[in-house]
Amino acid sequence: MRAAVAGVCGLLSPFLLAVTLQAQEPEIVVRELHFVGNKSIPEEVLRAGIVTTTSSWFASFALVRWIGLGEKRYFDEEEFRRDVIRLHVLYRRSGFPNAVVDTAVRREPGNIFIKFLITEGAPGRVFEVTAAKEIVWEFMNPPGEAGRKTNAVYRAYRLPYAWIPQLAVPSEVPIVPPAAGAFHVPGTPD
Repeated sequence: MRAAVAGVCGLLSPFLLAVTLQAQEPEIVVRELHFVGNKSIPEEVLRAGIVTTTSSWFASFALVRWIGLGEKRYFDEEEFRRDVIRLHVLYRRSGFPNAVVDTAVRREPGNIFIKFLITEGAPGRVFEVTAAKEIVWEFMNPPGEAGRKTNAVYRAYRLPYAWIPQLAVPSEVPIVPPAAGAFHVPGTPD
């Protein structure tokens, strides 16, 4: 009986090894990672906000890749999908609630080339700047008021109070600027 079990195990072990090796997906190396369409947020900030990174130059450049120098970065499909969400959140927090992030991916055997295609949209922020590059006043149009789904501002003009004589001159109160990267101004609707 033991001989029969050993024989069956001996026959099945190469099959089980082949199934196990086939179940492991080959590692895909990230050869290129680019951002297209980002104007307001620098590429360095976008790269810092995602998990997917490109391999080093030596690992990416085709002529010296075979030497084996440089650090290879491997592609993770789940983290890549999360990276798209991370970029959406980053743009929302930076004042671009209508930003669209899409991807263009080229796959080759063992390699992947990634482009994040970004349409920033309108920021909904109006401000006045002096010649010394200091912000005098700032207005952030909150999204979602009166049923709107956008906070885009088409055009804005600074008018003196005298141009609206039927209203009393309001008292101006300084506001605390929001933290860097935060879009939500305290006191406005979420």
